[in-house]
Amino acid sequence: MSDFFVKHKKILIIIFAIALAVLLIPMISAGAYTYLCEDDFSFEAGAMDLERDYGNIYVGAVHRMVEYYNTNQGTYVFNFLMSALRMYTRGGLPGLHFFMILALSSFFISLIIFIKQLTKDWAGALGITFAAVLMIAEMNGTQSDVEIFFWYTGVLNLLLPIIFSLITASLSLYNIRTDKLRFAIAGMITGFIGSGCALNITAANCAWLLAILILSYPKVKEKKTVLLPFVGAFAGAILNAVAPGNFNRLDGTTLNIFTGLSDTFLCYISDLKLLASGWLFWFSLILCFSLVILLKIKILPNGVSNIQLAIAVIGSWLVQYFTLFPVTYPIHINDMSGMSQRTYSSCEVIIKLMFIFCVLILAQWISERKEKPAEYTSIALIAVSLAFMLITYPATKDELKSGIAYKVIDDFRSGAMVENYNMRSYIISCLDNAEENSDAIIYVPPFHIANSMYGMGLDTDSGWFVNYSAAGLFDLNSVTVIYLE
Repeated sequence: MSDFFVKHKKILIIIFAIALAVLLIPMISAGAYTYLCEDDFSFEAGAMDLERDYGNIYVGAVHRMVEYYNTNQGTYVFNFLMSALRMYTRGGLPGLHFFMILALSSFFISLIIFIKQLTKDWAGALGITFAAVLMIAEMNGTQSDVEIFFWYTGVLNLLLPIIFSLITASLSLYNIRTDKLRFAIAGMITGFIGSGCALNITAANCAWLLAILILSYPKVKEKKTVLLPFVGAFAGAILNAVAPGNFNRLDGTTLNIFTGLSDTFLCYISDLKLLASGWLFWFSLILCFSLVILLKIKILPNGVSNIQLAIAVIGSWLVQYFTLFPVTYPIHINDMSGMSQRTYSSCEVIIKLMFIFCVLILAQWISERKEKPAEYTSIALIAVSLAFMLITYPATKDELKSGIAYKVIDDFRSGAMVENYNMRSYIISCLDNAEENSDAIIYVPPFHIANSMYGMGLDTDSGWFVNYSAAGLFDLNSVTVIYLE
């Protein structure tokens, strides 16, 4: 039966490419409807002050990076970029849009490339990527993705390191197969960058690369240069983790390591309950499982031994667990709802990708031992899952509508995306054109809010942090934004 699917790979490539385009084109296009939100104002204003103080923004950004490293957090790449990039100051809203579209495109492209490196098969890569996107952007709970996809600050600290981590993993896999030193060196650099932002992504970055080395152990023995990407990522992780700023943030806490480990386990269990409640989650895993079997995909080219299967399963769980640990330990939470939306979303991306990886390895292991029964089982699982989603269509429909990808499409359809952006850009235009050192008061008429976009954070309280930061960015005395009923 698998011969039929292998012979018709071109048809599968077209089907999955169209399905991906339906989800991704609106998501990437939405980057052109983003605007300054929340902390964006303070970072842009702070960068403007640095340029005034030091005469050169890059010199100022280095000073700010060191300052934040010692007092706030060890995210050295984020600490530098938040001051050095200045996308709005350099290019206004078009400059911001360019960066956001580039970031969103890079994430999805790097995801496709990484999965292609794993599968060595375009039909399988596109199908598995489609399943991954369903899980990341279209199942229940993905509304919180707004903070890592459509918020500039969230992109810098969370989406950007995921992109570099995926690129590093791809370079590591390619280097192992080709023995080309330039890919190992490039991976070492991107691995170091990938470890320089949020610690939960740093943990995943190192864990992915370590897993690749363990599962490719014979190659590691032959050529030590394959270690370079992991060395770069691990060096960056140490630099990030030992920052004095991280310990400053822990001042006053009484937690010990055992409490942190326990909290992380409870938090992980709470997330499993949420994931298991989504039919798109199960359908995506079934699709990945079936593609490996029906397309005869080999994640590990020399086959999956019992030991390698155990390593993959246990390793996948450890990656998920230690992705959560840097988040749960400092703030003593034992439920995912206690996290900020951006942290929750970034952890979910890693957790879902690890579930997919585990299923891919399991599918190959089963196929190598029970090829024909596995083929029939795959077809049966897909048929049953599709039938179940049709039978429970109201629940399935509700889950689809709760996804961030659907909300983006719906906002474009209803016109709320454009109307929301026009009002937000109107506010920024008023601030930009206000007289220097004046008290800016902006009256905003009623408008349809785009459900897929992030809130701006400006309100009627001129002393509110976001209002105060906006005043500093636009050289104003104060900012007051009044939304009319």
